[in-house]
Amino acid sequence: SSTARSVFREMRERFEVPPDVFTYTALMSVCGEAGKWEHALDLLKEMKQAGLEPDVVTYNTLITACARGRRMEEAVALYAEMRRRQVAPSRITFNALIDACAKCGHAEAARGYLEEMVWEGFSPNTRTYNTLMSAFEQGGAWQQAMDLFWEMRDADVAMDVV
Repeated sequence: SSTARSVFREMRERFEVPPDVFTYTALMSVCGEAGKWEHALDLLKEMKQAGLEPDVVTYNTLITACARGRRMEEAVALYAEMRRRQVAPSRITFNALIDACAKCGHAEAARGYLEEMVWEGFSPNTRTYNTLMSAFEQGGAWQQAMDLFWEMRDADVAMDVV
């Protein structure tokens, strides 16, 4: 992520090209992939200070970075901010939230986001169900995992090996 940051800095200083939302989001993604969720959140602050508004892709990128870093509180806070700013979530948003909750051992919170996802009109996909089933299995809640399996089958969601 230090190489990406130096390219970003050079873009601003040497070429006098101001970064846009896409540029910031791309750099946040690099930070997230590198496990540097804190740097991704710092970039969000910097982006806002530059007068740029994060979009759904930006928030999805940040929530995903927090999920990778097992930072559920930060992921949930980003989602709350997203809603306050009236940025509509996507299926990716909910899958990332479910992943963040699952990785932190909060299967019931993850289940809540599944319910919200459906309420918002998004159909859960294979990734949604697999993530949530794994969370329940890891917590020893086998019955809830099996209930999800049957729910997934009844919804005609493609099955794969978890």
